Amino acid sequence: MKFLYPQFLWALFAIAIPIIIHLFNFRRFKKVQFSNLAMLKKVELQTNKRSKLRHILVLFSRILAIASLVIAFAQPYFPTNSEVIVAGKKSISIYLDNSFSMGMESPDGDLLYLAKQKAIDIANSYKPTDEFQLLTNDFEGKHQRFVSREEFIELVEEVLETANVKTVKEVKSKQLDLLKNNGSSSRTLYWLSDFQKSTSNLEVLSKDSSAIINAIQLKGNKATNVSIDSVWFESPVRQLNKDEEVKVRVSNQSNENVQVRIELAINDKVKSFANLLVEANSIKDGVLSYKERTEGIKNGRVSISEYPNPVIDYDDSYYFGYMLSKEAKLLTINPDDSFKDTNKGSINQLFNADAYFSLDNQSVSKVNYNTLKSYNLIILNNINKVASGLQNELINYLDGGGSIVLFPGPQLDVNSINELLLSFNIGRFSKASFTDTNKTKVTYINLQHSLYSNVFEDKTENMDLPIVSNYYALNEAGRAKSERLLSLRNGKSFLSKYGYGNGNVYLFSVPLDKQFSNLENHSIFVASLLRIAEMSGFQRKIAYTLSNEPVVIKDENYQLENIEISTYDKQTSFIPESQRQRGEVQLYVNEQTDVSNNYVVEYNKNPIGAFGLNYDRKESDLDCYEEAELTVILASKGITLTTVANKAEITTQANYESTSKIWKWFIILALIFLAVEVILIRVLK
Repeated sequence: MKFLYPQFLWALFAIAIPIIIHLFNFRRFKKVQFSNLAMLKKVELQTNKRSKLRHILVLFSRILAIASLVIAFAQPYFPTNSEVIVAGKKSISIYLDNSFSMGMESPDGDLLYLAKQKAIDIANSYKPTDEFQLLTNDFEGKHQRFVSREEFIELVEEVLETANVKTVKEVKSKQLDLLKNNGSSSRTLYWLSDFQKSTSNLEVLSKDSSAIINAIQLKGNKATNVSIDSVWFESPVRQLNKDEEVKVRVSNQSNENVQVRIELAINDKVKSFANLLVEANSIKDGVLSYKERTEGIKNGRVSISEYPNPVIDYDDSYYFGYMLSKEAKLLTINPDDSFKDTNKGSINQLFNADAYFSLDNQSVSKVNYNTLKSYNLIILNNINKVASGLQNELINYLDGGGSIVLFPGPQLDVNSINELLLSFNIGRFSKASFTDTNKTKVTYINLQHSLYSNVFEDKTENMDLPIVSNYYALNEAGRAKSERLLSLRNGKSFLSKYGYGNGNVYLFSVPLDKQFSNLENHSIFVASLLRIAEMSGFQRKIAYTLSNEPVVIKDENYQLENIEISTYDKQTSFIPESQRQRGEVQLYVNEQTDVSNNYVVEYNKNPIGAFGLNYDRKESDLDCYEEAELTVILASKGITLTTVANKAEITTQANYESTSKIWKWFIILALIFLAVEVILIRVLK
């Protein structure tokens, strides 16, 4: 017989306690004088013999109860010859955590190196004929099969750190699936990890008795971290020669206040920097301002330097990118050709005054459908009727991320316009309240919306807002994704924003006609249309996390095989897997690169977009489970936390799993001996 935890056998010294109690527990007898002691001596002799026998039996029962309990905790097993451990070969799945946190140092070296050594020791502790499967955070194809011990060791030695992060639930599910597909009846799982709280997600694990799971925790030196959590722009639109503000969120996971320097570089040129004091265990936002004077690809990088020097630095930089255009192209679709004179009409006059906007005019009967996708914004100016062909093209335009402004015409064909509005999931204009002859006024403006925030200095209740003589009352559809921007005194909508597909529709309830309102000559008209135009166009994300999320670009009828992605420095390039979906092209890059950097999207060698790829920030919080806490959580899930330290202990663990476990019988024996003691003391007095 051997023991899994022989150190518990030291507790056998506790047997001395009942022996000491027995030796010193002498009865003190009181002397009583009798005239005749003959009969009394005979009774006394019989009583003493019985009492001594009972005490000896109680002593032995206590000794055996303590010994059985100690042996049970030592977990005994009968070792068997390697030739007859189990009929047939065993299948062992070993998860090796190779995330960035496993690069932490410990007194014996970095954690990933130690984990690899333990994985090899586990494999060496089993028979040469057993089969093994390695799993890392990459879930690579070459790790999706069971291999011999020699091949397993080669795979382990090739493992490198990765940006990918997997929860324990994902790992367990993958291991069990692979074991099931392998037809394994004996299922043994090992997890080698530091068990970070932010990534392990142990609480959602379910108890599973179909497999033996052993968790081995590797502990690094105590460390703290400061990281860039995210980067974003206050405004959704980038323009030449306009002040830009970049927001930077910095997270401090240490117990001390930390002073950091945040620095912004665009195309490798430092544009701005700031010093930021981040309090202990808190998050703080910083602001970096800059101005761009040239068009083209802009590759941005925000970085921080920590004081004192950081333990890990993969999260000290954040990459982003975008394409800065010289102009924004707008299209006005008019009821006739009269607005081709660019000096005529309030819309022409408004946008011709700003060189950033390039405005084209087309008649509703002569729209060039092939060019619609090239415009950031389409304005339907006083349109009374929309043909079905144009309606379908506008739906495709919205799917591609475009924006539409709709001013209904003064002689509205209600049925035609309602068909258009219903196709956008907006609703319909009501025939019953086609117009309202009583003058009213716009009384509500949504100053919290990005369209009007930071536009007006005077935000009092007495703001000068448009006066309305007539309007079209709208009954919204139940599925409408609406945001009210301007409202009339009676609560009806004057201007609302509706989401459809990947785009937006801005619907006014009046035409640009003095018979309906004074909107055309009001400052709210200028502010509204300029802001809508500035915020319109396909909104590309400036940054992504290295994951399965696709990079999305606007579909300009590209031939997908001619789309290429490369790093900003051209050191790496590849053709991504791609697919079309509702006016956009989705590019999948996760299988092509695992490096955080600036990337440029090219079509036929011409740049059409840019973005940043960043490592997942889940591991920035270095807090790991303490051993006691981890033991309790895992035990509730039926998982053993094995604190093995060397090959010999791992071999013992493997041998123990391969044999019958008899510790339960010793628990039963301990209970039996305790019951015998109670009977001797209580019953046989």
